[in-house]
Amino acid sequence: MSENLRAAVIGASGIGKHHAKWLAYLGCRMDAFAGTSAESVAATSQSLRDLFGFEGEGYVGLDEMFAAGPWDVISVCSPEPLHHEHFLAAIEHGAHVMCEKPLVYDPELADEELLAMGE
Repeated sequence: MSENLRAAVIGASGIGKHHAKWLAYLGCRMDAFAGTSAESVAATSQSLRDLFGFEGEGYVGLDEMFAAGPWDVISVCSPEPLHHEHFLAAIEHGAHVMCEKPLVYDPELADEELLAMGE
């Protein structure tokens, strides 16, 4: 993979930290991730530094992360009910997008509504 590809992860504190690590190991510039609070961003930054030497930036929220782009590759690893929204936002940003499963999930919605969201 080209080192010129700029990568970001939405939600890097759980499985997303492994997405970040493997993007870096594959040669991407793992430059950013989005978290939900200043505290979670600080903790995740440290975790990523310990895991693979992360030197990028953590941002509170998608808007901050997108403003620092553009990103070539975005991996969506946020909580499951946010996958669909974050996937669409990353696509709108113009990035190639990977999404942790499931793409569409919300325990408050009926199956028919979930199916319609996936179309």
